[in-house]
Amino acid sequence: DHERLTFRFGGRDMRLTDVHGNVVHGVLARS
Repeated sequence: DHERLTFRFGGRDMRLTDVHGNVVHGVLARS
């Protein structure tokens, strides 16, 4: 699903949704 991306980061499942349906690297780096 391009609208719902699940990432396993820091032992937590984070679902990131970008306006364009793309992964926001900025959010991953900020976490």
